[in-house]
Amino acid sequence: MKKVALFILICFHAYICIGQTVLTKSQLFANPEWENPSMAGMSDQLKLGFLYKQSINNSGDNISYVETGLFMPLTNTLNRENDNSNFILSAPSLTKQNENNNGRKKHGIGINFSTLKLNGYQLNNLKLSYAYHLPVSKTLNLSFGVGVNARQTRFDVGNFTVEDSQNDLFYQKLINSSFSGTLLLGSVGMSLYSSNMFLTATLNNIKMYENGNINTETNTSIIQTKISAAYKYAINSNFYVIPHASYHLNQQFEDQLLYNLRLNFKNQVYAGLGGENSRKISFMFGVKLPKAIFLDYAFDHYVNYGQIVAKGVHEIGLTYIFNNKTNYNSFRHGN
Repeated sequence: MKKVALFILICFHAYICIGQTVLTKSQLFANPEWENPSMAGMSDQLKLGFLYKQSINNSGDNISYVETGLFMPLTNTLNRENDNSNFILSAPSLTKQNENNNGRKKHGIGINFSTLKLNGYQLNNLKLSYAYHLPVSKTLNLSFGVGVNARQTRFDVGNFTVEDSQNDLFYQKLINSSFSGTLLLGSVGMSLYSSNMFLTATLNNIKMYENGNINTETNTSIIQTKISAAYKYAINSNFYVIPHASYHLNQQFEDQLLYNLRLNFKNQVYAGLGGENSRKISFMFGVKLPKAIFLDYAFDHYVNYGQIVAKGVHEIGLTYIFNNKTNYNSFRHGN
């Protein structure tokens, strides 16, 4: 029976891989804490984020992705203007008080949950992060982080139909089987950042524990290395150009290169273009709303084999900064 089930999973595996690729986040800069545990708590205030992605297709496939996260520093900091949000590139602005090395040493923690759904396939993640931040120069900070990720995979064959479900013995064997698995994965990361740049490296999917009656984790437990970099360049007092790139090195599958270029106007709104390998082109914009709320939107247009699963994907994100008492925008770094 396991051989039969494994055969079905292998056939379905390629479909799942494409589905997960389609839902790769385009705006990785929006919440860098979600991508690298060493960035947990880099904001001076409690930060809540939400992300939703939904595919557009004509095949009836339902592909969606939801993620939410909560991050905070553990060190008590001065009540100063906060510049960490979906718009950030790096750490909070360096005020005169924060130039004191002791003021820039801190711990950070975070928790985020995500769920991916593709027809009968569902992947849930619950991740805890911890980071330690310390200054290495007047403007540069170095942080180290670790994360633990509880991952659950479920494949419900009952969502699929055949012509004669009662008399199809092969189908009956499948629906009477349970395709599920649970993994406990680790991650480690390191970040070097200032008020106008960051460089990060992350090692994800370090297997710590596995439980399941069949191996459904073929694609989700492979060690992955991520390297990301971004820089904020001021054209003048009103305009900033912000390039960002992230390279994902996979042991078994094709490597991913995600990139985008944004133009920010007066620290209130941005627009940009991005892409991933030769699979998609992304159109994105963001705006600062009242009361420390930040909105990000992207539309991914897929080309080549990405169109097998989706013609396009909408991505929308919201971030709220607690106790952000000023109207200071996160695109401004420094005083």
